[in-house]
Amino acid sequence: MDISWSDVASVSAATLSAVAAVGAWKAAHRSNATADAVASIEHKRWHAERTPLFDIAIKRAEGNRAILDVQLIGPLPLGRLERVGISIENSDDAVREDRLVGSPSQQELDAHVWGPYRFVYGADGADVGGRLVAPISLAVGRGRPFGIEQTRPPHWQEGHDRNERWADQWAWKPIKLVLRCHKEGFEPWIVPYDVERPRPDRW
Repeated sequence: MDISWSDVASVSAATLSAVAAVGAWKAAHRSNATADAVASIEHKRWHAERTPLFDIAIKRAEGNRAILDVQLIGPLPLGRLERVGISIENSDDAVREDRLVGSPSQQELDAHVWGPYRFVYGADGADVGGRLVAPISLAVGRGRPFGIEQTRPPHWQEGHDRNERWADQWAWKPIKLVLRCHKEGFEPWIVPYDVERPRPDRW
């Protein structure tokens, strides 16, 4: 079969066009992947730059109660948080598990605040264990007080000096908080915060 030069030229042109198209597709794909990576990095940087900044301190401590003053101090571009959930975490790193017959249940162990202070039940929507309060909204430059009280030893701990031993255990421990912050259009921020405190008086 005779093949003309025009046929060869047409096939060559078609092949070159196909190769060029594949090359262009690969280049576009790499360009899109690069753009996505840059956008992801920029989004993470933008998110990190707007991480909420808090100033939290114990105020007006009297007896076994005090005020926990929570102030949202920045950054200014953040503007406002639609929802801030605040929880008091355990002030130590101990792992407490229900292992023995007759020991407190895991639910009881988890519900008790193992630290110096808890939220006052019923105030600010605090739960019965004093670990959580109802979520709030905050604007930068504004704050909110919360009622807190010194924790007591759990009911299953015994001994005439159990209150003294409990107070000594947490005397120099900070109040460990976790603030879960939400703003429309952003992934949530989880902000840990340690509130230092003076040695408490025994009750």
